[in-house]
Parts: sequence; structure tokens; C-alpha cells
Amino acid sequence: MNFQWRVDAIDLEGDWGWQRATIEVLFRTIIPKLHQFESMTWGELEGANHHFVDWDLLCRAAQKRLEELGREDIAELFSLRMDSRARIWGHRDVARLNLLWWDPDHQVCPSHMRHT
Repeated sequence: MNFQWRVDAIDLEGDWGWQRATIEVLFRTIIPKLHQFESMTWGELEGANHHFVDWDLLCRAAQKRLEELGREDIAELFSLRMDSRARIWGHRDVARLNLLWWDPDHQVCPSHMRHT
């Protein structure tokens, strides 16, 4: 199954709401990268850089935001690495990633490794 993405469930508000993505970043970085991913299967995409993260590994603020959005049913989110820090977070439904958050500072699930 090839990677697909949708924006009908995005969170516009909150700490990782899409209002934080500038038009320039959106059109120069995010959308081209998402289009690049569309040429890949989920098997090719999923790995060290792009992976599932369980609910309990998300920072408390992310868990709370999911609760505020009424999305306590989500057991895990998928993280797409855009660069050394920035991530897109979403919920996978079969072949489709329903985009949720823009996380330019790697805060939703902070890594303690250097340069991440």
C-alpha cells in the first residue's frame, strides 16, 4: 500500500496546531516532502525516521490535547520526520495518514538523542 495523507482531521489550534506552519514552510518543505512520501509504500516509509509512537510515550501536553480533541481512542500516533527536529504527527487508517500536528521543535515525543 502506498502512503496517502489527508488533512480533514488536522488540529489548527494548540501547541502543535497547523497555524504555526508558515506559508513558506508549508509550500517549500512540508507539501513537497509529503508528495515525495506518496511514491513510497508504508513498508518503505516505516523505520527509524518515521514510526509509530504509543500514547504513553507522548508528552503529557500531547496526551491532554488528544483528550481535549476527544481522541482518547487513539492508542498510537505516527511520526514523520521532516528534518533533524521537525515532525508531522498523524493517525494511520489503513494506507492513509490523517495529519494531526505540526511539531517543528520535536516536542510531542522529545528525544534525548543529539540532533533530534
